[in-house]
Amino acid sequence: AMGLPLIVNEQKLGAAIIGFEIGHIFTDEEISRGEQVAAQIALAIARAKSFAHAQESAKALSQRNSELSILYQASQVIGSALTLDDVLQQIASILSNALSPSGCSISLWYPEQDYIETLLDYSREFPELTEKKGTRYNLKDYPATRQVLETGQPSRLSLNDPMLDPGERIYMQKDEITSMLMLPLITGQRISGLIEVYEESIF
Repeated sequence: AMGLPLIVNEQKLGAAIIGFEIGHIFTDEEISRGEQVAAQIALAIARAKSFAHAQESAKALSQRNSELSILYQASQVIGSALTLDDVLQQIASILSNALSPSGCSISLWYPEQDYIETLLDYSREFPELTEKKGTRYNLKDYPATRQVLETGQPSRLSLNDPMLDPGERIYMQKDEITSMLMLPLITGQRISGLIEVYEESIF
């Protein structure tokens, strides 16, 4: 076997191994040819990595621009002379249009009482299924929701998941929700509530 380093601009990318299953002694010409091929392989890998990095950078920039647009729209709403209900309604609408889910809800967390309370539920497709402001959910029945609030980590729920908690499944079926992304609502260092964006479908 002959091992050839894959190097571009003094950066070591890996190695190419050329092997024989029978006895073989590599000649100087074979070694020289192998080194040339290895250089071409290294260059191709470097170009592919550079292209992939450029694609990721472009994607990240596009996503960042989208996020900034959402933040700008939200800041414009918050800075306007509107009631809290109007602000929440417009922010939910902005999120729904930006992320393209069926709907969005915003809830406050009361850890000492162990429940969340709905501030706003917005549905673009099925407004008749939205919850009323002030609707409360005891977190003992919703462990996935509690985990998001206690850890500050987002979570995705799908009605097709066989491991979905029974309480969460009942809630999703009741509101015709097929999938949901839960995001902690963080103010400073404190988790104060929950934002949920979801997809709905009439079964």
